[in-house]
Amino acid sequence: MKRYALIMLVITIFAVSATHAYAQNDAFYNKDFERIDSVPLDALFGYDRNLPFNLEKKVKRETALTITYDIHYDSANNERVPAILTVPKKKGPHPVIIFMHGHGMKKDMGKTADVLIAQKGYALFAIDAQYRNERKREGHDIISKYIYSSRDAFIQTVIDNMRGIDYLETLDEIDSDRIGIMGLSMGSFIGSVLFSLDDRIRVGAFGVGGANWMKVGEKSIFGPLYSLKMSGKPLEEIFSVYNCIDPLNYVYRTKGRPVLMINGRLDELVPSEAALALYHGFGEPKQITWFDGGHVPSMDTIFGLVDDMFAYFNKYLKRKEYHPPWARDESKNMPPKVSDFEVSVDGEARQNKLIKFSVKAEDPNRDIIFVKVWLDCGNDMALLYDDGKNGGDKVKKDGVYTGRYRIYEKAALGK
Repeated sequence: MKRYALIMLVITIFAVSATHAYAQNDAFYNKDFERIDSVPLDALFGYDRNLPFNLEKKVKRETALTITYDIHYDSANNERVPAILTVPKKKGPHPVIIFMHGHGMKKDMGKTADVLIAQKGYALFAIDAQYRNERKREGHDIISKYIYSSRDAFIQTVIDNMRGIDYLETLDEIDSDRIGIMGLSMGSFIGSVLFSLDDRIRVGAFGVGGANWMKVGEKSIFGPLYSLKMSGKPLEEIFSVYNCIDPLNYVYRTKGRPVLMINGRLDELVPSEAALALYHGFGEPKQITWFDGGHVPSMDTIFGLVDDMFAYFNKYLKRKEYHPPWARDESKNMPPKVSDFEVSVDGEARQNKLIKFSVKAEDPNRDIIFVKVWLDCGNDMALLYDDGKNGGDKVKKDGVYTGRYRIYEKAALGK
């Protein structure tokens, strides 16, 4: 019986855990990263600041120490923006952190946010990015095969957050002279542009972010950019459109405003070259911290990284004594040991048929969400899950990781 050779070789396995300056000109970089073509920023990010908010605001939840509001307001291009604001009940005004969520995240971190706010003494404001979560629209995404639509959604999200800052400036309980921004993953890409263009934001902290879309697109092996790469369009075509929303073009404007970056040495979505491109582009003062993990680190590490970020905010927004970063157990980010690898084929293995994978892995901490397997097929990979829902996995955290891979290119046949 003939089978595809690609299912016979697994090269390696990685693991990932549950981790107003407008009317000026700017220039975009070319493939050699030289700045070219002066373009008015108002043509991209300008908007009417006197637009009415048509605000809707209601209490979403309340604890002994915090109150959280659901908010909707009008933005440019007739967009209605859903937002969430958590404020300590203790008398303000309070410094505020703008939270920029990742592609697979939501604006509301729920009880985790409530605890953070109560302990740290900040207000927290966040919106849904265009086409994500409450703004979801069928057939659209902020990063999709429709590259011009994706570019516009990115710009819209930046403007929507600027409108959010306009609103925060009207609130007595918010100290609008003490605004920080925290971005994670996609939120770091969008947030670093927002931070660069809106000097009302005093301090930035960005997790697993970077710059230079082309470099990220070349290296990514999962996530929306990987899917975009698999769309068949030449990378040069895709990222020439994304050029105008690359943080690399704007971050030099942050000079004098402190910024912290936290990145994983083993990041399979944002390579170290992209992280360093963003870091070197930022003005001083700046700091970058590396952890030994992938794009989504373990939950223990995530809480530690957030603690690092708040320590940075404390230093530059609250003017309190800076405490050393939380000590992380980096061993929890390392790949699990794979003890058994099995492959089954759904019917006759031929082009465009699904191949089902099953992997047993030792994970004493029980916090590994998925593993990635490299395949001998165009240097490709597949994601295998142990979450009881994705990839056909049946039982959550039983040590068996399950996934599927669809063959898109002709593979050699083996015996």
